[in-house]
Amino acid sequence: MKKVNKILFPTDFSNNASNAFRFALPLADLLDASIQVVHAVFPEYETADLPVMTGQFTQAKMEAAEEAGKDFVEMGFVQVQNNFTFENVPEVDASIEIGTPVNVICNIAKRDEIDLVLMGTQGENHTLDKLLGTVASEVVEKAPCAVMVIPETASFKGINNVVFATDLEKADPYFIWETTRFLQPFDVVVRCVHIDKEGKSKRDHIVMEDLESFFEENAPDYQIKFYDIPGKSITDKLNEFVDVFEADMVIMHSPRRSFFNRLFHKSQTAAMARMSKVPLLVLR
Repeated sequence: MKKVNKILFPTDFSNNASNAFRFALPLADLLDASIQVVHAVFPEYETADLPVMTGQFTQAKMEAAEEAGKDFVEMGFVQVQNNFTFENVPEVDASIEIGTPVNVICNIAKRDEIDLVLMGTQGENHTLDKLLGTVASEVVEKAPCAVMVIPETASFKGINNVVFATDLEKADPYFIWETTRFLQPFDVVVRCVHIDKEGKSKRDHIVMEDLESFFEENAPDYQIKFYDIPGKSITDKLNEFVDVFEADMVIMHSPRRSFFNRLFHKSQTAAMARMSKVPLLVLR
């Protein structure tokens, strides 16, 4: 992915979002990027018989959200500065938009040429999450740019140990290369892991040994290690791998799919967005 200059940070002002914002601020500092904070307001329809009243209710919600946004940003800086000294204090702007969260996020990302959407997630805590998916997992599926999802328990401690989940697609060397470009500000070890579901790797996929040889010959200075392990559940095995190597982040590639393809294809990246124990970066 190209250098990250613009980060879009969606918030609902929850504790979860506050935690993710505390992650976003030092990351933006190290990447020398700006942050655009956005909150989506649902337009008010119920209980109002007159369009004028409906507009007034919506306007009141937006004004309240603007004040909440200012407090949210200010509190984030205060909390982070207790543990982090900025070198490049990020420029942060806050705005309020009318609409559903996923549509607002994706529209702004496209309109403003956002490089990275960064947001928090609570994971699969109840049945509705499993049936409908969280906002974060929908954004992972639909956003036009890279998306980073921050679990509710994650905190920023630097990025030194990264797991790249590969499906051994022919384009994966490119995405691993893009990963190293994104991680240039950090002194990082990248562990490329392929979860082989009962030996069902496709014949037209690349071989892990060839992938390893390619980077040994073309990028000897990068710290990249390769692992091929069996497993029935990709998300479970990835989380186990993360635990063993105490990874700071998981990186995955999500191909663009049409609406109908998404209906019939189970997305591993969306599932990982709900279940990852560490920050997840999804590349387009």
